[in-house]
Order: sequence, then structure tokens, then C-alpha cells
Amino acid sequence: MPPDQRRLAERALREQVQALLKTYIKARKAEVKTRRRVDRAAAGSAVRGWIALAAPTAVKKRLILDILVTGAMVLPADKKLGSSMAGAYLMWTPFLRTLCRCVPSFLTSLLTCMLAYMAKPGSGEEDAAREGMHDWVLHILTSEEWRGVRRSTDDGHAAQQQQHQEYRAETQLLDQMLGLVFTSPSLWTLKLAATLLEESSDEVVPSRNAWLAVLEAAKADEADEQHIVLELDPITAPTPHAMDVDALETEMHVSSSSTAAASTSSASAAVRAEKPVGPRKKVGLWRPQPIGYIPPGWERDE
Repeated sequence: MPPDQRRLAERALREQVQALLKTYIKARKAEVKTRRRVDRAAAGSAVRGWIALAAPTAVKKRLILDILVTGAMVLPADKKLGSSMAGAYLMWTPFLRTLCRCVPSFLTSLLTCMLAYMAKPGSGEEDAAREGMHDWVLHILTSEEWRGVRRSTDDGHAAQQQQHQEYRAETQLLDQMLGLVFTSPSLWTLKLAATLLEESSDEVVPSRNAWLAVLEAAKADEADEQHIVLELDPITAPTPHAMDVDALETEMHVSSSSTAAASTSSASAAVRAEKPVGPRKKVGLWRPQPIGYIPPGWERDE
């Protein structure tokens, strides 16, 4: 398919996914208002509609994650720092859980996308959106509501045969997420890792002590980076041009004679106070000349 047609097809598919999600939101709100919280009719209908879309699963998965996570649709519209996420969980958990059970690997893709959102540069601890994604990942990985999805076998069906199989699936998922966290650590992903390791037992995370050591090292690296950023604040740090001029002035000062040291020092101070930043155009009237024009007296020698 030519690139233009492919883009048009993907745009049409995105519109279909958005319409499907809007329909789900409306139906889910009706379920909540009528107190039918156990009813999963809206979620099942939405997931069936998504599966029926005429497109490869990988493309549909990428689009729905882009809308829900990258577009922050799973977050409250009025998300504030420290505000509750209960409404978002109530709205989206039935749909996301159903999709994770029906589509193999969707849970991993969902968590990976949320971690990538958290790892992007933001506004530090005051970032409400990244806090919301942090809460979502923590809710999925630790809540009882998601336990059945976490403890799923590779084929997407709940592992109900033996307890060790359940723990094995959950342990693999946690180890995989912790590995992603430390691959691209950030303020919010390291907060997530700290909470996960504090709340998880050695039975669920057998390599907990090893991860704790990695966490301490990552925190130290993060602190060093913050220290460097504070020392090299872009507002106060000299520009590369300024540093070159200062170095040149220093070299000239050292090479000057001892008898002219005082005058050279004062001249250098005056240059620093009035030194230009970048090339400057000389003030005056300049007449335009055609390209290739040679001023009189500069003619080429015969």
C-alpha cells in the first residue's frame, strides 16, 4: 500500500477506535449510575468491537495505546497532584482487564507504554499526569482487582492449576517491569520501583535484594545528575562563546609584560562588560550590490 493510502487508512482506523471508546464511556457511565458495577457488558462489547476492526492486531494495539496512554485518556480530565484515581479505575479497569485477557501480551504492552510516558522529561514532582500513570502502574501490579490478570499464563488464560504457576507468572511480570524501569530511570519510575520493592515480598520477587541494590545505585546517579544540572544552570552558566573569549583574554593577560599588568587587567574588565555576543553588523548605510560585484581597485590581475 502506498504511504498516502496507508496514512489515510490509519487515520480512518483511529477514528473508529475513538468512536468505539466514546461509546464504551457512555455505556460504562450508565452501568455505574445504575450500580451495576459487576456488569461487564460495556467492556465486553467494546473489546469485541475492537477485535472486529479490519486491521492487523499490532496496528490496532498501537493505536489504542496511543489514544489511552499517550493521549492520557485513562487519566481524569481534571487530574491534580495528589487527587484520587478511583474514578479512572472504576471507568477503565473493566475494559482494560477484558482486553488483557483476550489479547496475549496486551498487559505487557500497556505497562510498557505507561512506563514510557513516566520516563519522558516532565516538571519533576509537580507533574500530575506522570503521577497518574505512576498510580495506574502501581494499581495494576499490586491490587487484588488485577491479580487474576497478572497471574496469567503466556497464552492469556488464568493459571488456576497450581499456586507456583501463579507466582511464577506474577514474578516474571514484576521482574520485567523493574528491568524496564532501570533501563530508562526517571524521577517517577524510580518512585514506582521503590514502592514496588517495599510492598512486594521475597516470595513474589525472589531477586528483591538485588533489585534494591540496583535502586540505590540508580538513586545515586539521579542525585548526581540533579546536582550537575543545578551547578550548570543555563541562566547563570557561561555560554560557549563567553568561555572562549574569557580563555583568550586570560592567555593575552598571561603573555603581557609585568609593567603593563594593571592596565591590561582593567582593559580586560572593560571588554568583559561590553563584549559582544556573536557577530554584529557595523552601523552605517550600505548600498546593495549585485552578486559577483568587485569593488574598484580589486580587479583580478591580468
